[in-house]
Amino acid sequence: YDMIRADNTSYMVAVDTKGNYSGQIYRDAVDNIVAEHAVQHAGAPAFLYYSFQNVHAPLKDEDMPDMSIFDEQEVMRLASIKYKLRRKFAKLLVNLDHNVGHAVDAFKNAGMWENTILILSSDNGGCNLGGGYNTPLKGGKHFLFEGGLRVHGFVSGGLLPPGAAGTVYNGLTHISDWMPTLLYKAGVEAPDGMDGVNQWDAMTSGGVLASQRTEIFHNLDYWEYPTSDALVEMNKPRGAIRVGDMKYIHHHWTMPTYICPNYNLDDGEDGSTDCASAPEGAPLGNYLFNLTADPTESTNLYYDQPEIAVALEARMFEIYDADAIDPVWADADEDAFPIWDTAGGIVPWMDSGDAPSNDTDAPSTTDSGGQDGEDMNPGEDMNLGDDTVTEEAPPDTSADAGTSTHTFMPSPETGVSTTTAESETEGQEDGEMDSALRYSLDYMERPAGTSGWHAPRSYGWWGNHGEGPKPVMESTMATTALLATLHELNQVNTLGFGQQYANYVGQEWPWFQYWGEFDKSDVYTDTQDYPLVFGYNLQDFWHNHLQIENYIKWAAEKKAIIQFMWLADNPFTDEPGAMDSYNTSCGKYDDMLHELLPDGELNSIWTARLDTLSELFTRFTFPNGEAIPFIFRIFHEGTAGWYWWGTKCGSDDSYKALWKYTVNYLHDIKGHKNILWEYAPSKPSQYSDAFEDRYPGDDYVDVVSFDRYAINSTYDVNLVNDCEFVVEFAEKHNKVATLAETGILYGIENISSPMWYESDMLKPIMKHCPQLAYALTFTDFSTTDYWVPLPGQTTYPGFMKFYEDDHTMFLNDTLWRDTTYYRFISGFDDSAQAGLAVESREAPVEGKSPSGHQTESER
Repeated sequence: YDMIRADNTSYMVAVDTKGNYSGQIYRDAVDNIVAEHAVQHAGAPAFLYYSFQNVHAPLKDEDMPDMSIFDEQEVMRLASIKYKLRRKFAKLLVNLDHNVGHAVDAFKNAGMWENTILILSSDNGGCNLGGGYNTPLKGGKHFLFEGGLRVHGFVSGGLLPPGAAGTVYNGLTHISDWMPTLLYKAGVEAPDGMDGVNQWDAMTSGGVLASQRTEIFHNLDYWEYPTSDALVEMNKPRGAIRVGDMKYIHHHWTMPTYICPNYNLDDGEDGSTDCASAPEGAPLGNYLFNLTADPTESTNLYYDQPEIAVALEARMFEIYDADAIDPVWADADEDAFPIWDTAGGIVPWMDSGDAPSNDTDAPSTTDSGGQDGEDMNPGEDMNLGDDTVTEEAPPDTSADAGTSTHTFMPSPETGVSTTTAESETEGQEDGEMDSALRYSLDYMERPAGTSGWHAPRSYGWWGNHGEGPKPVMESTMATTALLATLHELNQVNTLGFGQQYANYVGQEWPWFQYWGEFDKSDVYTDTQDYPLVFGYNLQDFWHNHLQIENYIKWAAEKKAIIQFMWLADNPFTDEPGAMDSYNTSCGKYDDMLHELLPDGELNSIWTARLDTLSELFTRFTFPNGEAIPFIFRIFHEGTAGWYWWGTKCGSDDSYKALWKYTVNYLHDIKGHKNILWEYAPSKPSQYSDAFEDRYPGDDYVDVVSFDRYAINSTYDVNLVNDCEFVVEFAEKHNKVATLAETGILYGIENISSPMWYESDMLKPIMKHCPQLAYALTFTDFSTTDYWVPLPGQTTYPGFMKFYEDDHTMFLNDTLWRDTTYYRFISGFDDSAQAGLAVESREAPVEGKSPSGHQTESER
């Protein structure tokens, strides 16, 4: 029981109120407070906050006021409402209206009304599952559409200036504005830094003056409601902001415009169903509305005006980063229970020194005031000069009660109707968020030598992270330096970006069209920069793409990382058209992979292919003759069944044996000491057993990686599940972790979110597994089949934000120049350096180094 009676000297459980309707309890309390003030403190200022519980669910029959309090007209109107929950809701709202009138009479009887300002407002729109009704507005309580945010309200009292009563104020107003408005009228200077704005002059001007407010930051949540004693993290941050006419909603469920139901629910239902539940099967989406032209939010402009959406999203995160604070959050304390039991209700149970504080490991939320927070309670008692202010706050009134707007409220003639006041979604009260775990959204300036990422990792300068792993095979110094740099990237939480065939094919320049133009790249078209990692397929040499050798050398001479895959043809058959990597015909062999080993029938075929591969490798050199180090993603995605080296044509033991034979043959027999061996299964969280069962062993793997493609609705979840598995596995085996190939299945040309690269790819990685050294996406084949967008395409804004983020690394980042690998290969002879020159990454915005990454002069 938590009904408490308290003053400055006492605090006790009000056991005498049990069984009484709270509306009547509060009504009688207000009578006593006002009468006592008039006698004992005559002429002194006062502030009264009066919060009704009337219309909040559950709407149980035993909680309803007695029908005897309603007059004959009210009884008839209530009886005309067919929907049972709606009728209960209306009954409670009529009683609330009675209590508001009762409070007004109390002030008048005390002779205080002429010196009073009365404000009535609500904290959110109605809950449709609890009798609320917001039509024609979309959505309701807990949701960021107007049906959940826009509420009715009015201002009344004897201090209204002549001519203000009966007018309607349409200025943009937020719940945090009440406090500075009241302070202004009371002659008290508002403290610096308040989020609210003074609305008094504009509100009472009869439409002559405009609102001083131009924006409202409605919300940004990273957590669902507590399910017990813990918070459940949201899959995506959900928020909204309004600037002027335009409102942006970020990662929100699709919602309908509710209609008023006219049916009865079963007798057992009481309206307590959680309004926060997402509509079944509803997808997440982003929305942009012009509320002046479209107050019912029926036309989503998100795809028509992406530049506005991007700007509003950036502003939303900017406000969030400036105002986010840590609340007090504590686990359940068993010491409280015996004290509560003795007291007969919920009372304080610990000394103030024992209470949890903001120094604890607490979830974080946003400031409760202003553009961000939307707490209805304006604060403690205020010095209001000679004025008396009464604020009456029904916590959950709907937009109307099924009849006319003012049926159950004082008529508009008595005050100013603020029909456009915006308020909170109920979840704001519990919007906790762990600041140590949330996505970093601030695009901060990175201090010299650190990643700038909020994660419990070491942040020393490059190379200052211990020895790290060494190549498993005897390797060149450049190859050792490359592995050391991958380890550095693992440690400083900076994600290198890569693309397959980045300079070999593009959306508007297909295969063979620009032979010899090695510097052409869609990534460069976007950023005037190149990926950090260039991916190629060695099988192209068997398909007579012989010039690709020069493209590879060009990228290596630019000091890029080279990653090879090998889509080797099926060695079992020479049938025309049948020799490709996707041919999983195993012929007469129960275990075809075993037949490729020295004692197998197909060994000579496989060994001959390795000989051809070796000839190619000998040509991969820098201008000074040094062998180009590269990452070899051999037998990738081997834990699935779509390639001939997968699970369909060979056992786990044969897969591992073939891996070891290939490594040993190319290293020991052919002498190639410039290879880092990358183990990259597909979908490791889905094929976790196969991932471990097919792992060739720590002596044969330098880099642990994975491939992941998925449809848009599941991509980020699958990505997180996979990368967490791989990072844990890599750390256990002292290996570098990467993401060898990833993206939306079939390309991103149909993705509707402009910020996909930043919100759906980078931020999940940085939050859950920032240890990944790089992530490589696939090829731009055409304007209808691509993974890197060009200007004008939907996902281009997000790709540029991804590029500019402090936590991505592209080829010309100045920090890349400080890596072990870059410094080592820069130490080759002068002729080599002439061919390896790399331009500094140029800033895309005047006065700002690209990505926010520091230039030499800035460091």
